[in-house]
Formats: sequence, structure tokens, C-alpha cells
Amino acid sequence: MRWTSALALLALILASAETAGAEPPAGPPPPAARPLVTSALARGAVNAALDSAGFRGAQRRSDALSTRIALSALLPDLSIRVARSTDQSLRFSPTYDDPYRYSEAGGVGFWIDGRATWHLDRLLFDPNEIAVERLRAGRAEAAGKLAHRVLELLFDWQRARRSEENLALSDEEREAAALRAVEAAVTLDLLTKDWFSAHAPGEGSSAGR
Repeated sequence: MRWTSALALLALILASAETAGAEPPAGPPPPAARPLVTSALARGAVNAALDSAGFRGAQRRSDALSTRIALSALLPDLSIRVARSTDQSLRFSPTYDDPYRYSEAGGVGFWIDGRATWHLDRLLFDPNEIAVERLRAGRAEAAGKLAHRVLELLFDWQRARRSEENLALSDEEREAAALRAVEAAVTLDLLTKDWFSAHAPGEGSSAGR
């Protein structure tokens, strides 16, 4: 009976020691931080920057120019010429007193020449279209560079804001992150005419909070 009690007590001690040395069960991981830059925010910022730079208006003007070039092929080229001519000649007009008499006759005349020429081949291709396409290509390249710049600034702003809120960083690192966030936000406001501050979460608006 003693041995049985001693063995039971020893098993209880060993079980308590294992339980004390074991790590507590891991809880659920903390939720991931919600991204500040969403597709709607990025799309709106890019559109605002393009509008601020005048790309939308330039695109409409290019389309109108292409329409005028196509319609010009249906209109003729008109040309009008006015000419003046003079004529002087000698006429044999004998008289009784002067049988060998000549008289001088002259005149002035005008004539008008009008022409209308259609260039129907321009309905298929007009050389002016090449210049318009070059303008469009250059404008599209500039718009792509601007959109890329806006996206870079958005993600720089997001990383800086996350670093600013990270308590594991030192005060100096968080202060530097705050300055980077302000710099990115100010640049985005300049590119979008203050659209960014009016729509970005935590930048002075209720949208996205």
C-alpha cells in the first residue's frame, strides 16, 4: 500500500513538472494591418493627377483634330484666278482722202478661272494623321510616367505611415517615417490639386477612416 501511494505521488510530481515546463498554447495571430492604399484610392489619385496635368483635355482635342482631318477629305480645294488681257492691232481702213489709211484698235479683257478639286484618297489616309499619332504617342508616354510616379508616392506614403505607427521602432526612426509620410502626401497633393488629402485615410478627411 505504501509503495502504491509513493508511486502515485511520484507520478503526480512528474506530471506537474512537465506541465510547468511546457509552453502555453499559442493564441490566434494578431490581425494583419489593413492596407491604406486601395485600388479605388490609387485609381482616383492617378485620374486626379492626369486631370490636373491636362491630359484629358488634350486627348479630347486630339480626337477632335482627327475628326476634322477626316472631314476635310470631303471638302474640295477651291482656286479662283482672275486675268487681264490687252489687245492692240492695226486695221486697214482706207478713205477717199487717204486710201492707205490704217487705224489702231485696242481692247482690254478680263477672264475668271474657277476650279474645285476633291482629294478622295484622303478618306483612306491623310499625311496629317502621322503628326496626330505622334502627339498621341508622346502624350500617352508622359501619362504613363505620371501614373507610375503617383503609384510610387502612394506606396512610399503607406510604408512611412506603417513605420510611424510601429512601436517596435525607436523614436528617431518613427520621426523619420513621419517626415517621409508628410513629404509623400504633400507631393501627391501638388500632383492632384489636393485630391489626395481629401480622400486618403487619416489625411484630414472622413473618407476611408
